[in-house]
Amino acid sequence: MSTEHNQTVVQSSSAFFQSSWDFSIPGYQLDTPTRWKTLGQEEDSACGLRFAGRLMGGCLDTLSNLVGTPFAPIKEFSQKYCEHDGIIWYMESSEMTAADIYRRLWQMKQCGWFENTNGFLFGRPNGYAPTQNFELQDALHHIALHHIFDDLQIPVIYDVDIGHVPPQLTLVNGALAEVSSAAGVGKITMSFC
Repeated sequence: MSTEHNQTVVQSSSAFFQSSWDFSIPGYQLDTPTRWKTLGQEEDSACGLRFAGRLMGGCLDTLSNLVGTPFAPIKEFSQKYCEHDGIIWYMESSEMTAADIYRRLWQMKQCGWFENTNGFLFGRPNGYAPTQNFELQDALHHIALHHIFDDLQIPVIYDVDIGHVPPQLTLVNGALAEVSSAAGVGKITMSFC
């Protein structure tokens, strides 16, 4: 909140995250090792991924309801403010199935939301359920990679520390950011310029 113009904030992936909620115990119960995953790379790959752009995003459950309305002029915003820098989309979901996630991302692509996109971050979902044997990894890796992001050549990192599952990084829409991730560890540097 106190970061001034032209200053930066660096946030790194957590060591552990909370796998489930137990409201009878106060505070966080960080019990599962954090691993940021990259589509198209082995989980333990040391190959790094790096991209930069202006941050845009939020909860997919909410954002997808705005697609096609005057309250989300994404194409116009992207052309006016992000054509030079590009966009890093960050999203997460709460109470969605794998099929819901796929359908919402497909709809956003069809409406031009992912034009000028340099990278995509997807957080750990909360209240998630697979659709029969169609899992989140299927939606993002096998289906979304080939039908939504692949033709746009957008790198995708998922299981990121954003959203409804603690701990969460704080991302600011419109901030210029650089994202790097390798071997399950990630970092986001935000600049306010």
